[in-house]
Amino acid sequence: MNNKDISSFECSDRKRILEAVCYECNKLLCSRCSTNHSKEIIEHSNFLDHIDDIRMALRQISNNINNSNVNINDKNNNNNTTKTTNRSNHISKRLDDIWNMMKCKTENYNSLSSDEKQISKHFEELYKYLMIEEQKLKKPIIDNKELIINQIDHNIKELKHLINIIILNNHLDTNNNNDSETSSTTSSSSPFHDDTTESYSIPFIMKSINSSESLSSFIKSNNETLFHTTTSKNSYLQDTLSNYNNNSDSMILDLIYKYNNQFKSSSFKNNNNNNDNDNKTNNRKLELKQFDFTQLGHLLKQSIKLSSNSTSLNNNQNKHSYILSTHQNGVSLIDLSNYKITDLGEINDYTLYGTQLIQAGEYIYMFGGRNNLGKYIRYSIADQSFQVIHDQVLHSIYTVSVCYDGQDHIYLYDAGVFGNNNIMRRFNIRTLQFELYCEKVDASTYQIIMCHYNGFLYIMAERAFEMTIFNIKVKTYKKWKSGQKFEWISGCTDHKGYIYLYNTDEKFIRFSIQTKEIKYLNNNNHSLTISIMCKPMIYHEISEVESYIYTIGGDCGSARYSIEKDQWESILSDDKLKRRSATIFLK
Repeated sequence: MNNKDISSFECSDRKRILEAVCYECNKLLCSRCSTNHSKEIIEHSNFLDHIDDIRMALRQISNNINNSNVNINDKNNNNNTTKTTNRSNHISKRLDDIWNMMKCKTENYNSLSSDEKQISKHFEELYKYLMIEEQKLKKPIIDNKELIINQIDHNIKELKHLINIIILNNHLDTNNNNDSETSSTTSSSSPFHDDTTESYSIPFIMKSINSSESLSSFIKSNNETLFHTTTSKNSYLQDTLSNYNNNSDSMILDLIYKYNNQFKSSSFKNNNNNNDNDNKTNNRKLELKQFDFTQLGHLLKQSIKLSSNSTSLNNNQNKHSYILSTHQNGVSLIDLSNYKITDLGEINDYTLYGTQLIQAGEYIYMFGGRNNLGKYIRYSIADQSFQVIHDQVLHSIYTVSVCYDGQDHIYLYDAGVFGNNNIMRRFNIRTLQFELYCEKVDASTYQIIMCHYNGFLYIMAERAFEMTIFNIKVKTYKKWKSGQKFEWISGCTDHKGYIYLYNTDEKFIRFSIQTKEIKYLNNNNHSLTISIMCKPMIYHEISEVESYIYTIGGDCGSARYSIEKDQWESILSDDKLKRRSATIFLK
């Protein structure tokens, strides 16, 4: 029955009351139509439910929810319950599925929260370490600053005593002439006239010292604050003189004597400390270098890593895996979920034969190829557009091998047509700039694969079982050669330390670049032996327990190898194009 007939709740064909539902196609059916439906579409027979069974199942679900904590489909219930559940279990199964998903998502959320806390704790330790190192460097500076503040404070106190003696002496000399004139001379107006707490602070005093050209100007600038005194008043002066029988010489001598008692011993000590401190300050040299964030990032990645798991894979559930493949007429996009091939057309001004493809971030780069001197291609995964970029620094030729370090650089090894170049170049995917990284790397003229692993580049020869191992950091290389004789015709890497290789004798192996161990794999793929030179091998990991190797050959045949099952299967049987190179990506 169609949805437009649902208001009558009668079968439009037989005018019978609706009694059943097909969950697969979501149709309401009468008893007769449901019988015919199960015969016509046999696979739907398990998705048909009668209303009586549905009602009975709903009642049983309700009883289970109210009376027990067991699963809705618990088969330890009574016989009637089991029978009803078996006859109509779609709703109960869906309830179980929803509950299990909620439980799973909650567990995932709790796991994510735990990881989040551990990451915060991990970096908290780094923050603490950096703070401790910062304080270690700053402590002698802070100590010296504190010492200088104390010394300046002591100097100011001593200076105030001396200024007071000077002022008293001036008043004694001029007392009989003009006290007001003397007072005005020593009490000129000050730009720092606010008598506030700040005016007596050491930072404020040092600011005044910096702005004063001489001691005289410094005293005048602060005569209403630091050097403001009552000693210049006649009443104070007369009272003080009376203590010395009005003998001014005795008063001045006594004041100097008291000054010496208070400051002399500390003055010599402070002078020595000042000299030592000044020498240390003058000898101090702060050297700063720009952080090597690349090395820091490498260390951080070594200390903490968030591995792929079911949670991260769920984020990619809405993404499809695609293979970008070149052929004699242009470029194709292959959807691995349904093997649908979409033609992306030709690329003008670029020869695709012999081109090497490599994905780095949101772009796929094409290097090398016949007649492509001084140019390369950048393909945008987001908008499926190609851009031919000219760069005279790059001398791409047919024998170039490429690999991506997973961070900022693509490495290109150019052995030259006749093996005369042996140059390692590096391409920065952020700046789109090339650099000559190493002028001489003695590797084979023809390479089957170059891959990056743990800071090294591994360049595998095509016509011998030998490998050049290039140390990226120090730009040195060493050779490794096997005692076995193989000639390779296709290869790929899993980026985990293994290279998969297929040779001219139809041997398919997994080779460990660290231990040099060889594992022979199933080579039972007859189409793989047909025009194998046309077939690039591509590694693709779907999850930690599911990964494949694809060989895309077009009219030569294409296949997929399951690493876990060690089995081959043919794919893309209708593809008749002459395919060249390829790479895989998610979108």
